[in-house]
Amino acid sequence: MHWTCTRLARADYCGLGVPHTRNGTKINVWDKLPAPGPIQNHGSILPPIKMLFEAGWNTGGAVCLSHARWLQDDGAALAALCPNQLIPPGLGGTVCDTTAAVLGYDSSARMFNEAYTNLDL
Repeated sequence: MHWTCTRLARADYCGLGVPHTRNGTKINVWDKLPAPGPIQNHGSILPPIKMLFEAGWNTGGAVCLSHARWLQDDGAALAALCPNQLIPPGLGGTVCDTTAAVLGYDSSARMFNEAYTNLDL
């Protein structure tokens, strides 16, 4: 779980140890850990206004990205960095906007987050 949390917190989308975040970026995190979990339930705190679902995560990095994240300037770059993992929309894309959609791609995903779009930092 620590490994997954580290990938999420650093926005290490490809799971290669390369961060893609900016210092001070706020995120809202929740998990689907088995009992005695979860540690943090979604909705137990209200996310700040304009914070959007970003991704689902496992130890290998992001399982899929939200429409909002794909639309950012870094969406195409991330697909190029993670060609066997993140597939752009329109090419059979790994797109997810909900926890259920993430789990549809990979049931091993255990953490999820919301974040501001880059324009709202």
